[in-house]
Amino acid sequence: MLHTNILSFSRKHSKIWILILFDILAGLLLATIIVLGVLYGNERKETTTTTMAKNDELCLTPYCIKAENIDETMDSCENFYEFACRKWIKNARIPDDANSQSTGREIGTKLNNIIGDLLSSKPLNEMVELKATINARRMYTSCVNEDVIEVEDVDVILTFINRELGGWPILQGST
Repeated sequence: MLHTNILSFSRKHSKIWILILFDILAGLLLATIIVLGVLYGNERKETTTTTMAKNDELCLTPYCIKAENIDETMDSCENFYEFACRKWIKNARIPDDANSQSTGREIGTKLNNIIGDLLSSKPLNEMVELKATINARRMYTSCVNEDVIEVEDVDVILTFINRELGGWPILQGST
């Protein structure tokens, strides 16, 4: 009987100790969550403050903002379309081969001109070029030189494709 009482006493105490241990772990978990929440909040506040400080340093003068299409003589509240687009409408030139013009097309034309200038210019002496760049220059030059194209036909470009680029399966047919 004494043995049974000791066992029941130790079981009651072990349940109490387990509950106490569980309460301690739950408390530690709650404290960890609170600390992490506070740290996250502080970090977020610092990031917001830093972003706001950076935005305060932005230059918003007309010299810093490239707004070449805005007509500042117009009142934006009276006619916003005229304010925002008047200079572009006045200055935009529609090419003969196009029925319309847009800023996207203008940017595309500028980009094509820049790429053409890069591919047709000579590389700097100290600059080491990749084989892809050298091949792009050669391909561009061969496509732009219309007199040579008329005289030599497509044989030169096909030879270049086969020799330098390893061929083009669709041109070689089934083998």
